[in-house]
Amino acid sequence: MNPFQQLQQKANRMQGGGGGQPNEEAQLWQDKLIGKTLINDNQETELGEDQIFLTRNLPQPFRVVKRDSFVTMDFRPERMNVKVDDNNKVTGVHFS
Repeated sequence: MNPFQQLQQKANRMQGGGGGQPNEEAQLWQDKLIGKTLINDNQETELGEDQIFLTRNLPQPFRVVKRDSFVTMDFRPERMNVKVDDNNKVTGVHFS
């Protein structure tokens, strides 16, 4: 197996590809984050603890992707991408 095929295989595992089985780690993070608002440590909020998630608790590496923002297209299957709306509410999670 060449290096590209190895990376593709790893990406499939991270994203739940291959056989249609959802990746457990990706699914776990989707269940934890979707619908919650991301906030930083020093950010004040009136939202309840069950409605927020602190960015410091996200796994490294990660990036927060706002609607209509540009992102690099580098292939990093270990990186978690957290999609958020204009209010920083999580709308999606995937690895790439």
